[in-house]
Amino acid sequence: MQETSWVWTFDPQNGTLRSGISSGEINFIENKILIYMLFSWDDVVADAKENEEIAYNTRMISQPVIEKYIRNVNFRSTVRKELGESKFNSNYKGLALDLCLRIIFQIAILGCKKPPMN
Repeated sequence: MQETSWVWTFDPQNGTLRSGISSGEINFIENKILIYMLFSWDDVVADAKENEEIAYNTRMISQPVIEKYIRNVNFRSTVRKELGESKFNSNYKGLALDLCLRIIFQIAILGCKKPPMN
């Protein structure tokens, strides 16, 4: 859960690849597997971007449910020890059993862009 609190983005630049494809210079590469992989790179990037959006949306929607059970400082302090512990107990078992959180994650796993808010 700690790792979901940071939002990293994936946005590579493909200018050189596009230039090589459009100019025909990609044909200088003799390795057919490498050529195939280069041609499919845009699809890999699009899939990664889609996964990033799903993960971000799932995190944002699940955050209120998570915070009902786990004190924010408790899971952040696993990396930043100087934060200390909350004076209130976290309920990790309750979080694991929360039906709403399970539904949010199941919807995310099935590939929906935005789980319902109700």
